[in-house]
Amino acid sequence: MTIGILDFGAGNICSLTNALKKINKRFSLVRSKKDLNKCDKLIIPGVGSYNAAINKIKKRIPLIEIIKYSKKKNVLGICLGMQILSTKGNEGGNVSGLNLIKGEVKPIFENGKKRLSHVGWNNVCQKPKNKLFSNIKKNEEFYFVHSYQFITKNKKNIIGKTKYNLKEIIACIQNNKVFGVQFHPEKSHESGLQLLKNFCDL
Repeated sequence: MTIGILDFGAGNICSLTNALKKINKRFSLVRSKKDLNKCDKLIIPGVGSYNAAINKIKKRIPLIEIIKYSKKKNVLGICLGMQILSTKGNEGGNVSGLNLIKGEVKPIFENGKKRLSHVGWNNVCQKPKNKLFSNIKKNEEFYFVHSYQFITKNKKNIIGKTKYNLKEIIACIQNNKVFGVQFHPEKSHESGLQLLKNFCDL
């Protein structure tokens, strides 16, 4: 089994590949439609802005190919990679996303309030019995770095939440074979490695 990592120039590739090596998972970098079709599962990492990420992916792989892939095989979006699973985002203008999970990406704080980034370790309250969190302690801590949040259209897609400055934030989402985590499992020590292992073993 080979885990594909979407390499579009806006992802934390080094940390993620090191994490997959630690859990003894084979991986390959996906830079074309041909690469995509060779892998058994796909991880979409991401650091930066929504608009830039979508445009960079389009230059490598038509978005429709990722959408087709997600109907057959498992996909995991990490941080910005989770956000672009949405219907649209408003970072860098209103931009259409992959629309794999209905919802919109907005700043954590709006209406003239100072934009604050959510940075650091935070507990994630997980949905019971979800396979992504197998063998992970309830309310475990994971590492976050983001200033935008994914607001789902359907609450049934939410499988984990966290809190920042008394505000509840969606931390994990799922729609059939598509998963997203707002935190960075590749930077979250043993629990993060376990989550990656769980995804790879689905």
